[in-house]
Amino acid sequence: MYVYNHAILGNVYVEIKPRNRGIYVRCKNNKITMSLPDYAYLTKGIKILDMNVAKLQKAQQTFSQNPLRRLSKDETIALYKKAYTELPPRLAELAKAHGFQYKSCIIRKTKSRWGSCNAAKDICLSVYLAALPQKYIDYVILHELCHTRQMNHSPKFWAEMEAVQPDSKALRRELRLYWQKNRFEI
Repeated sequence: MYVYNHAILGNVYVEIKPRNRGIYVRCKNNKITMSLPDYAYLTKGIKILDMNVAKLQKAQQTFSQNPLRRLSKDETIALYKKAYTELPPRLAELAKAHGFQYKSCIIRKTKSRWGSCNAAKDICLSVYLAALPQKYIDYVILHELCHTRQMNHSPKFWAEMEAVQPDSKALRRELRLYWQKNRFEI
């Protein structure tokens, strides 16, 4: 990885990835990265940066308004305790109330998803879920419980979801906005 100093964007971290099929530019945690396949020229990547300056600046501005906060060791321990004591009982409660059956509940530190459900009906929930307000916790749990019946996001799945939680579409949008404003990392 090396650093390219862009005239407008400042430092751009460039990485050569032989398996890439194209040039990728991202802004994550206020850091702009560009990954290039081994056959691409840096000049082509710079052109792509120049074409996307406005988008990248907007992403940097959004991050500076809502920076990613790193939890202390004590906060992390408290979050894990809360997740292990509150999420499995709530999952059992909602499953019983709506007639769902699942095999087990697993708590993991997943960054890219709130929860998942496999074909064996094991439900995995993110530890980050414990930091959310109760209405979003219930939405995610019900979403995963619906996957015990429909293992996809087909219209049948969304009909099932609407049956157990009529305001699910609005809650989904609210959850995304809430996490953008209140995100943190362990």
